[in-house]
Amino acid sequence: MLRLLWKQKQSSDVSSRASPIHCWCQPLRSGAGYVRGLGASQISSEARHFLHRPVPDCEWQKHRVWLSEGWPHDGKETAMDGVEQHHELLQKLHVGIIVHAPDTQIVFSNRRASELLGLSQDQMHGKVAFDPAWCFIDEDGETVSPADYPVSRVIATREPLMDHVLGVKQSDQHPIVWASVSAFPEFDAMGELKQVVVNFYQISQLKKAEQTLKERATQLRFVLEGAELGFWDWNIATGAVDRNERWAVMLGYGHEEIQHTTKQWTDFVHPDDRERAWKSINAVLEGHSPNHKLEYRMLHKDGRVIWILDQANVMQRDARGKPIRMCGIHADVTERKLLEEAVTRQAQIDYLTGAFN
Repeated sequence: MLRLLWKQKQSSDVSSRASPIHCWCQPLRSGAGYVRGLGASQISSEARHFLHRPVPDCEWQKHRVWLSEGWPHDGKETAMDGVEQHHELLQKLHVGIIVHAPDTQIVFSNRRASELLGLSQDQMHGKVAFDPAWCFIDEDGETVSPADYPVSRVIATREPLMDHVLGVKQSDQHPIVWASVSAFPEFDAMGELKQVVVNFYQISQLKKAEQTLKERATQLRFVLEGAELGFWDWNIATGAVDRNERWAVMLGYGHEEIQHTTKQWTDFVHPDDRERAWKSINAVLEGHSPNHKLEYRMLHKDGRVIWILDQANVMQRDARGKPIRMCGIHADVTERKLLEEAVTRQAQIDYLTGAFN
């Protein structure tokens, strides 16, 4: 593609056609210009028509013509205009953009990148990945070595890096800024690395929410372990059931021996209690009961029968109100049930005669 500039003198007759004084052709890729006259055979018919149109009423007029696939344009955009618009667009993005040269030196960065990294664009320009100004940490809170920086990894592997989570530690006075980072290499026609483009966006709020959920999960685990409660979480849509370790230990199993299915639970329930156990659960799923609360027998790994108090509720429904998640807890009530049975037997026996009342 060539850029063509020319000048035309004012004409008293605006309908007359003026000839170009000279033309300046510049290859857009190299940026090296040279003066050269163009013959008619060197210009397409569309371009010639544009060149010979009437001159506007002004002393001098400069026109720009883009010769691309034989179509003339009105000249309102030049290559520089396009670059400036592209540059301004990158500056307005809410995603940090950094372009590294093959030696990791920064050749471009936008405003959002400066905000997230805590450095001005002037400070960032020319910096390399190994600059001590950078301080990144991983999700475990460990300092990331320069060799593990996204740009370093891309240069070493020549492969893209996607959705890598890093924490930016600006100073002890500033909170850590968490970002999801992606980076990809660009190569020239010879296969040589030309640059590495890194983009990243802030996920600090997401990390904060994840930390809150993690803390709550830890608190729940402590409560369940302290109360010696088994926990189960049933994804009704997929059929998968997650259970904690205490749920397995109650039945004499290791957590790794427990399958994520409702069938295994059914197999563990005493055959005489399976129907009523499922009847109680289905009553909740069908909306006939607000919650599931039932004592039933389960089979221990060593052959014993234990009593379980099972309590559960529907925790999530879809847009139509259909249950899609149910959670509950197991409590081992074997000792209480044995005591109740003993009391009942004693109440039925006359201690003086030994006969049943």
